[in-house]
Amino acid sequence: MITKINTDNRFFVRGHISRLNSYAGGKAMNIVVAVSQDSDDHDSFINMKCLIPEIIAILRVGMAVEVYGHIGPSCYRDKNGELQYKQNNDLIADTIVFNESKQTTMQREAEEAYK
Repeated sequence: MITKINTDNRFFVRGHISRLNSYAGGKAMNIVVAVSQDSDDHDSFINMKCLIPEIIAILRVGMAVEVYGHIGPSCYRDKNGELQYKQNNDLIADTIVFNESKQTTMQREAEEAYK
């Protein structure tokens, strides 16, 4: 099997998940990843969409992740069922790699529960 990858339409983001918003019955999610800047004191916040239900169930705020994806058109279906395109594009996550162990994630969630 030959797999072709379009390297002209790819992005890579490494940071911590700062916000999650699930919609479409849990089939899609908006993800905001905070990316630290070496030269600045503040983080950059990158908004993207994830359409992988298996990953959506696992994601938690605060997790360290690497996100690989592509840029796609921002579109939706209106009430008549017609496809409507917006003027902007979406970052769509294809692969999310977890940069911390499950134990670290569970420990952080337990500490937040006691606060």
